[in-house]
Amino acid sequence: MISSPPLERPQVEATETRQMRSPVWPIRKVLIFSVSMMMICLVLSPIFQMWSQSPVDGFPLSYYPMFSSDRAGVVTVTYLIGFDARGGHYPVSYRYAGSGGFNQIRKQIRKTVGRGRAGNLCKKVAERIGRVESGIETRLTSIAIVTATFPLDEYMSGDMRPVAYQTVARYPVRRPTDRTESL
Repeated sequence: MISSPPLERPQVEATETRQMRSPVWPIRKVLIFSVSMMMICLVLSPIFQMWSQSPVDGFPLSYYPMFSSDRAGVVTVTYLIGFDARGGHYPVSYRYAGSGGFNQIRKQIRKTVGRGRAGNLCKKVAERIGRVESGIETRLTSIAIVTATFPLDEYMSGDMRPVAYQTVARYPVRRPTDRTESL
């Protein structure tokens, strides 16, 4: 068996090693550290608003303690409800009130009621429901906009009865067959 001599590393002097290092590397480390520290300070900056006399809050940096602060024990909601001929009531989809997302339309309904235009909105929703040809909506004989107050603890426990309830507007649902019969 023939053996080969062991491989040897070339000897490099310490001065040559220092010359081969890039002078950019320490600058890059300082830059990375500086950017990291700036980001940490930026993320933590809203904390100081909590002790300010007039705090400024905004997206995306917010100091608001969303889940740690106490909330009111009741919530007041304005929504659409439909009634059938027997007096049964059913929730009406927000989509009949306008286009957009749930929270956006809910806010529009609340603003419309606040401006005193609930009757117009209720009429518009009743007309849209009147054109529906299938589903639970076909049983509805009137549409109402109501404002109800619910105790949160009871509501989340399954008791969905409001403690206060006010009908803001109500309008009958007229179907195409209703219109031809009256002629």
